[in-house]
Amino acid sequence: MTEREEKENDMKVLFITTNIGSIFEVQESDSADNSKPTMMDKWIECFIGKIRDIGAHFVAIHCQEVGGKDYVKTIKYVDNWAKKILNKMMELNYDKSRLFLDEDCSAPDKFTALGNLYFVHKDVVNIDIYDFATYNFTAIGANDHEILSGNIEKYTTKEKAKFPQNYFPDCKWSRKGFMRTRWRVNNKVVYDLVNIHLFHDANNITAMEASPSIYAKNRKRALQHTLDRFEEDEHQKAPMFIFGDFNFRLDTHYLIKSITGETKSREVRSKRDEVTKIDYLSTSDPTKGEIVLTIEKKGFEHYNHHDVFLYNHGQWMRDFDKEAREYDRLEEFPINFSPSYPYMENINDGMSFMKSRVPAWCDRIMYTKMAKNLMDYDSTFPLIYDLIGADTCMGDHKPVFLLFKLRATGAVKVESGARVGVSVPDRQIKISECDSTKLIHVRQNGNSVVKVFRETTV
Repeated sequence: MTEREEKENDMKVLFITTNIGSIFEVQESDSADNSKPTMMDKWIECFIGKIRDIGAHFVAIHCQEVGGKDYVKTIKYVDNWAKKILNKMMELNYDKSRLFLDEDCSAPDKFTALGNLYFVHKDVVNIDIYDFATYNFTAIGANDHEILSGNIEKYTTKEKAKFPQNYFPDCKWSRKGFMRTRWRVNNKVVYDLVNIHLFHDANNITAMEASPSIYAKNRKRALQHTLDRFEEDEHQKAPMFIFGDFNFRLDTHYLIKSITGETKSREVRSKRDEVTKIDYLSTSDPTKGEIVLTIEKKGFEHYNHHDVFLYNHGQWMRDFDKEAREYDRLEEFPINFSPSYPYMENINDGMSFMKSRVPAWCDRIMYTKMAKNLMDYDSTFPLIYDLIGADTCMGDHKPVFLLFKLRATGAVKVESGARVGVSVPDRQIKISECDSTKLIHVRQNGNSVVKVFRETTV
């Protein structure tokens, strides 16, 4: 193996998924007191600290709920957050970046609140991003940074879609969908990176009624729809890593049976005769009638909540973590970390679960069989699949990361300009040609030029 090939095979890749809705909401509540660090400050410090410690060559960060759950009120904090992240990464010698921020909440048929952030270290010389309109790769040179924000529909170096409205039964058309990019490293290794956000469990009582739950079925339908779309489109097939907030939940129906064996249930009903609360009372000592578990629409509280669900990183619950096993087209490395959701949104408490949902591994990093061939790891450089900020408040979701070395010999050849049965457009739509696009900021930072583009609603 040549010296160049050895260097290419030594490339460290870091993928991170993080639902960041909480850090914007708490930012709003903390904004009156500038003397105290906010949850966003703590999040950035812990997050960047982990990236600094790892020292990867290529960093992909997939964010969900960018701008917060109450996005109309808190999306104003996104630009400042993105620029802080970019500045920190530039200080760590990441001299190439692309940031895609879907934050136009005035376009409900397209708005996903997804953010795809990519950073490339200066040691990586050859890095190209794919254009889904021209089927060509475009090189990203040294000291080249772009933030694409607002309504990003016209930017063709990403593919984005919201799930169809009929995929949202019994709930409003919320911000769920995917955003994909394609990359080529060292002129040979090509892979797709897909950020995804699937549907949540809207009601704990509904979720426990059947196995699988109606919500699990909705998630499966949406994910299969997404995978089918990629398999059937006109682009050459490439190894794919799909990571985001899958919202996978434990099989609540059987989990509750397992922890309420010696109990009797007591229901509370509304005036409409709907079950609004279920208490499970201990029968081991009938004279006490202690409540073991209480379930409400947005409440899930065990009398020994913290110890039960965090014991041994919750590994006893893995038998009920069934949703990821439903997809024969995707794989995942073993999970040995605690559930990633739902944690207290308390800046002084980074380890306690909220008593609102069954703790679960909502945030995952999965990949296709083709992608597995690109991952290199051994005893000298083990693959790491873990949480960021296990004891730090990172919001209601803990970020999840995957670290490995990129195996150049496992590359699948994907030619520039290649497509399946589709003619190539005459030319690429350039940012400067989009009538509604404005270059709102150009900043010199040493040798780097940061270009910030914001596009209004199309």
